[in-house]
Amino acid sequence: SIPRERSGRGVLGTMTAKPLLVALAVVAAVVAVRATGTVGPDVSWQLWIGHQINGGVRLYRDIIETNPPLWFWMAVPLERLSALLHVGSDHLLIIVIGCLAALALAATDRILPPITGHRRTMLLGYSALVLVAMPWVEAGQREQIALIGALPYAALIGARRTGRAVPVSLAFLVGVGAGLGFALKHYFLLVPILLELWLLLGRGRSWRPFRPETIGMAAVGIAYAAVLAIWASDYLTVALPWIMLAYGVTGAERLLDLFQPVVLVALATLALLAAHFRSLRTEPTG
Repeated sequence: SIPRERSGRGVLGTMTAKPLLVALAVVAAVVAVRATGTVGPDVSWQLWIGHQINGGVRLYRDIIETNPPLWFWMAVPLERLSALLHVGSDHLLIIVIGCLAALALAATDRILPPITGHRRTMLLGYSALVLVAMPWVEAGQREQIALIGALPYAALIGARRTGRAVPVSLAFLVGVGAGLGFALKHYFLLVPILLELWLLLGRGRSWRPFRPETIGMAAVGIAYAAVLAIWASDYLTVALPWIMLAYGVTGAERLLDLFQPVVLVALATLALLAAHFRSLRTEPTG
């Protein structure tokens, strides 16, 4: 029994000493199993459109679609690579998602404060499961991509709030990655807005809006808007009027309809932030 106890302690000691390695092993195991299957119908549609764009089809002209183009553009290089490697694009997408999750975990590990080994292992291990295991059925969806970018960005905002230094290049790359994820759906922008509000409440007068991560995110937004206006103007002139017409007909008819669950969650979040800020203001400094 003594050798078994020592062996168990040795495994736990290794896991505690290598928290990032444990998280990456979780990602690799989940992706290895998940890549044997395929993706859901929405993601299959995305990949099919990417394949058609590579063949010269014009999105919003030859293919009727109401979603913004960024998600479909992401499928274009993936489809080309799958053809070169003679691998199914659905399997390749799952592998790419796993690689992105691994990069997000590595960035998060670099940004996190110096916490004890077992707590760090648990945090990164659970984060790995959330990034790649929870979206099992909907692998490759926009929500998963946004979540992967949001994890290191949230850790970065936490570092900013406590005043910890973060390398400029890392902060900029985290902002770019998060910007690509948040740009996939307009309401994803609530995440950086609420995080920035939390940072503002915590830093007070020392808050600075122009930081490497915000510059990186803004650069993604400006570039996306420019490319959208130049190369995907059909979305603005064809698809967007359809969206406004459809949602205008089925929009809120009563004032009560405005208070949807997402609005109530946002209001509750603002109330908690206000209460937290007030408690900080009244907390004795001596």
